[in-house]
Amino acid sequence: MGKKMLASWQKTKKSQKILIIAVIALTIVALCVVVTMANQVEYETLFTGLNDEEAGTVVTELETMGIDVKSLPGGTLMVPKGQRDELKYKLQAQGIPAGDTLDYDLYSTNAGAFGSTDKDKAYYEQAQLQQNLSLIINQMDKIKSSTVLLSLADKSGFVLSDDSNPNSTAAVMVVLKSSSDMLSQSDVDAIRAIVTKSVPSLTEENISVVDQNMHSYGSGSASSGVNQVDTQVNLQQKVASDLEQQIVNLLSPVFGPENLSASVNVTLNFDKTTTNSLTLTPPTNDAENMGIITSMKQTEERLQNGGTTPEGEPGQDPNGGAPTYQEIDDAAQDSTYYQTVNEVNAEVNEISQQIEEAQGDITELSATLIINGDDSIADVLPQVRQQIATAIGVSEDKITVSSMPFTQNTLYQQALEEQAAAMEQQQRSEMLQTLIPPIAIVAGILILLLVIMSNRRKRREQELEEQRMQEWSGDTTGQHIDVAVDDELSVEELLKKDDNTLGQIQGLVDKDPDAIAQLLRNWLSDDF
Repeated sequence: MGKKMLASWQKTKKSQKILIIAVIALTIVALCVVVTMANQVEYETLFTGLNDEEAGTVVTELETMGIDVKSLPGGTLMVPKGQRDELKYKLQAQGIPAGDTLDYDLYSTNAGAFGSTDKDKAYYEQAQLQQNLSLIINQMDKIKSSTVLLSLADKSGFVLSDDSNPNSTAAVMVVLKSSSDMLSQSDVDAIRAIVTKSVPSLTEENISVVDQNMHSYGSGSASSGVNQVDTQVNLQQKVASDLEQQIVNLLSPVFGPENLSASVNVTLNFDKTTTNSLTLTPPTNDAENMGIITSMKQTEERLQNGGTTPEGEPGQDPNGGAPTYQEIDDAAQDSTYYQTVNEVNAEVNEISQQIEEAQGDITELSATLIINGDDSIADVLPQVRQQIATAIGVSEDKITVSSMPFTQNTLYQQALEEQAAAMEQQQRSEMLQTLIPPIAIVAGILILLLVIMSNRRKRREQELEEQRMQEWSGDTTGQHIDVAVDDELSVEELLKKDDNTLGQIQGLVDKDPDAIAQLLRNWLSDDF
């Protein structure tokens, strides 16, 4: 079989051999491109924010399953696309990572060991409780990690025991995801509630909560004035920071964030104000409606011939005045007195309102913005001031906008340039990886076309040469030149024998010297 193929290959024309080799090479290149593209695996995120221990446990388990896993900074693990959900279910069924489920291995493994005492069991129980409380607190949104330390009350079985400290205490240290963030009072209350309900004889007053910024959170009912002021200052700073970021985000598309420096001064009112109001309205909208009558009382009084009774004492005035005598007014003898009193009790709508104003209202607000530039942008500064005033809701006289050249930070600029160069190199590499397969295909096609065109050109030249040889053979039909091996005659002497033949040869040489030269070479090669 091999000899037949070799013989068939040897009989194949040179142009066909080149064509077959080119097709095979092009096929191999295409297969390599397809295999390379098929082996490019896309990854998706499985877990983020894992610590080193948890990440190591997950990676070990995935490698045991035969899964290709990539580890990135920040505790991020990535797996091939399409396998994330299935792998997450399998790992969670095994309790991996441990941060997502409660663990009781510490207690069950050590407390049941041979020779363990009651004190040992109490120690492992406390350690297990601290670990589980930390795992529960870590699931809150703002918290990255936490540590819980418990000091449990000593429950002695002796009558004459020292119970000077019968209450349990707890300390919770939390590490927030953002160092500039703070726990709200509701977050602190939630942490205290979790610890209180998990530890017997533990009250909220005996729980201390501290973050990584050494900020101690007091209880809602007994927070000190210092904590209240600290919270108010932090809230004020957060509002100012949010407004500054709002200004920068507004103008970044125009000037770029690196060319803007914003500062906001804000004052918040934390005074507690309560307003009480009482509104009385009739049941209907009728203006003459006095309400719903519940009771009515009418009193009439009439007095007739009710003259007045003479008053005073008759006789001499003790002060030396004229004597006085009692008299009756005749005009008042026939008088009549009338009096009518109507008393009506009616019910009306009574609306009582107690309004408590929210604390933290903005009382004063001003902003300053500096743009990196010179006086060439002075014309647009009024428009910038107007846009800032509209964005943060303050009058334009509270906003200052100016342009000044910024001092360039050499290290920062160098870092930016290095980052840009790295990104450019990465983009170039990705572009090359994307362009290599189509370039290889196009190059293979060009090579194949060049081979085909070269074979066609050679075939055309060969056909022309054969055609010329046939024409020359037709012209010399009937002429025979016999040269013996041991004759010493030259070609010129032979040609002299027949002038007609010599003339034909000379004419052919003049007409196509290349063909005659090729013919002579063929003769010489055949002879030698």
